[in-house]
Amino acid sequence: MITPRLTGDFNVATPVLYNNGLLVTTENNGARLFQFSDDGIVNSEPVARNARLRPEMSTGVIVNDRLYYVNQFLCCLDLRGNLDELWRIRDSALGDYAAIVASDDHVLVVGKGTLLLLKADGTDQLIARQRVFKEDLPIYSHPALVGNRLYIRGETKLVALSI
Repeated sequence: MITPRLTGDFNVATPVLYNNGLLVTTENNGARLFQFSDDGIVNSEPVARNARLRPEMSTGVIVNDRLYYVNQFLCCLDLRGNLDELWRIRDSALGDYAAIVASDDHVLVVGKGTLLLLKADGTDQLIARQRVFKEDLPIYSHPALVGNRLYIRGETKLVALSI
C-alpha cells in the first residue's frame, strides 16, 4: 500500500504505467514514479518525484519517455531522469482540465474550446491551433475518435471534426 506524505489529496488523475513502474500524480503530493517488485507489488517508496507537477483533474500521456500534462500549464517531464521538468507553457486554452491524445509523432491537447497540436519531440512549440467552439466551453470528458472523426463534447455542445 502506498501512503502519501500529505493527506487530503484530490485523486482524479488515472495512474499511468511506464516501463516497470506506475506514475501517480495528485494535487498535494505531485508526481511520483513507483517501481513494481518481482512479485508484482508496488514498492512504497518512489524512485523519482516532481513536487511541482500537481494536477487536479487531468491524466497525463506518455510519449517517447516524456510525460505531457495539463494543470493551468502544459508541462513536459523527462521520465528517463528524476521526472525533471523540460518545459511548461501557459495558454488561454488551458485550465484545471484538458484531455490529451497522442501518437508517436504528435500530442493533441483538447482545452477550453480549442485544440493545441505539438510534435512529440519534447519541444514546446505549438504547430497548430484550432478553435472548436466559439466560446470558452469547459471540457470535462475525453474526446472520442471514430473512423475519421474526432468528437469533442463541451459543457453544452458536441462537435464532430473530420481529421
